[in-house]
Amino acid sequence: MDSILAGLNDDDESILKRAIASAGDSQDDEVVSRLRDIVKDDDKPDGRREEAAAALGRCGNERAAALLVELAHDGNPKLREYGVLGLGGVESRESLNALLAALSDRVNTVRNVAERSLLGMTDLVRRHGMETLLELLDHPAPLTRSPAARLLGQSGDDRALDPLVAMLQSDEEWLGRTWAASALGDLGSGGAFDALADRLANDEKNRVRAAAAEALGRIRHERSEAVLKSALEDDDEGVQKAVREALQSLGTAGFED
Repeated sequence: MDSILAGLNDDDESILKRAIASAGDSQDDEVVSRLRDIVKDDDKPDGRREEAAAALGRCGNERAAALLVELAHDGNPKLREYGVLGLGGVESRESLNALLAALSDRVNTVRNVAERSLLGMTDLVRRHGMETLLELLDHPAPLTRSPAARLLGQSGDDRALDPLVAMLQSDEEWLGRTWAASALGDLGSGGAFDALADRLANDEKNRVRAAAAEALGRIRHERSEAVLKSALEDDDEGVQKAVREALQSLGTAGFED
C-alpha cells in the first residue's frame, strides 16, 4: 500500500500512471483520498485526472463512491465530468441517480460522459431508471431527450415502445426524431413498424429518414423489405445508402425473396 501511495505522490508521469492503475484495486482510505486529490488538481494532465476518477470507480469503496457522487454535483463542470466518468464503475442506486441527473446537465460533455457510463449498466437502468428516462423524453433540451431515447432503446424494455413512437412522431427537433428512430431499432419491436415506415416516407429531414431506414432493417418486420425498396428512390444519397444497407441486413437475416 505504501508503494501505491508513494507512486500517487510521485512527479514522474510514468510512475504516477502505474500507481493510478494499481490504486483501483485498493480500498485504503489514504489511497482513495489521494485519488480524489489528483482528480481535483488542475495542474495534473487531463488524462491522469480521468484515470484517477476511473480508479475511484473501481475501488469498490463506499467512500470512493460517495466522493464521485459529490464530484458529479460539483459547480465545476470539469469535475462533474470526472465524477460521472468514475461513477460508470459503481453500480448502485446512488450512482444511477447521479448519472441520470447528469443527463440534464447544462454542459454537453458532462451529458455525454454520463450517457456512456449509463450504457455500461443496462441491467441497473432497466430495474431502477426507466421512469426517470421516460420523463426525460419530455425534457425541453433535445440534447437531453436524445440520450434518454438511446438508453431506453438499449434497455430492451417494452415500456419504452409507445413513448419512443410518440417522440418519433411529434418531436419538433430532427435530432430527437433521429434518436427516437434509432432507439426503436435497438428496441426491436414490430410495434414500431408503422411509425418508422411513415417517417421514412414523409419526414422532411434526411437524417431522420436514414435513421428510420436503419431501424427498419433491424426490427425485421415482415413488411420491412417492401417499405425499404420503395424508399430506394429517395432524393438524398445518404438515405439511399441507409436503405441499401438495411436491405442487405434483411437479406443476411434470410428475408430475401
